[in-house]
Amino acid sequence: MNIFTKKQTSSEQKYLIDKKNEAFLIYFAIEPSSHFELTEKLKKAFPEIEAATQLTWINEFMSIDKIMWEFAERFKQTKYTRESFYLDFKNLFSWMNEESIEQAFSRTDYYITRKDIPADILELMNVFVTNLKSYVKNIEENNPDFEKLWQSAKDKFTSWSNRLQEKNHLINFTSSLNVKLYFLQCVVETYHNDNIRTNQEINDLIIGSEPIGRKELTLGNKVYQVVNSTVSERYRILLNMKDDKGKSVIHEYFD
Repeated sequence: MNIFTKKQTSSEQKYLIDKKNEAFLIYFAIEPSSHFELTEKLKKAFPEIEAATQLTWINEFMSIDKIMWEFAERFKQTKYTRESFYLDFKNLFSWMNEESIEQAFSRTDYYITRKDIPADILELMNVFVTNLKSYVKNIEENNPDFEKLWQSAKDKFTSWSNRLQEKNHLINFTSSLNVKLYFLQCVVETYHNDNIRTNQEINDLIIGSEPIGRKELTLGNKVYQVVNSTVSERYRILLNMKDDKGKSVIHEYFD
C-alpha cells in the first residue's frame, strides 16, 4: 500500500506530520544550503515520500523563514516570551511539534540579535583555523595523510562559503559561530574521527569567544547558569544549565 498517493488514515497523516517536522529541522540545519541541495537532502532522508510533497514542504519552510524575520522585527520593539512565541507559532502551524517550534524560536531570537559578519569568511577565520589545526594535529598525530586531509576539509569549506557569497546568502543565513561549526564539521567528516568534535580544547576554542559561551544565559524570560557547553552531534551547541531553583536543564542552541 502506498500511503502517499491515496486517501490517508489518521496514522498515515501522523506519520507524514512527523516526517515534516524532521524535514523542518533539516531545512534549518547548521549548514545553509541551496534550494537544490535541500531538495537532494530531503530525497535522501525521505525516499518514501513523493517529491511533490517534499517541494511543498520546502516552499512552506521558506514562507516560515520570512515570518520569523517579521517576528524578529516586531520583537525588537516589544518584549516577548518563549511561551507567547510557542502559542503564536502553534496557532499558525498546528503541525509543528515542540522541537520544531524551539528551532523556530532559536532562529527568530538569532535574527533579533545577529550582527553581520565580514564577507571574507576565510580572513575572519584565519586565527581560528590555525588554532584548530594544531589541536586536530595532536589528535591525528600518527596520520600520514594529515596535510592532504586538512587541505580537503579546507577545500570543502571554501567551496561552501564561495557558493553562499556568490548568491549573497552568506550574511543573511549564517553567523561566525555557524561558520566555525561548519568548518569543524568539514574536518570531522574528512578525518572520519568524531573525537575531534568532542575534544574539550576544540569545544572551548569554538564556544569560548561567542556570546553563547557566557556563564549566564537568558532564554525567553528566564535566566540560567551555564554549567558547561559542548558541540552536539548535530553541530549545535549543547548547553547544560541550571535554573534559579537549581534544576538541571539541557538546551540545544542553534545560532
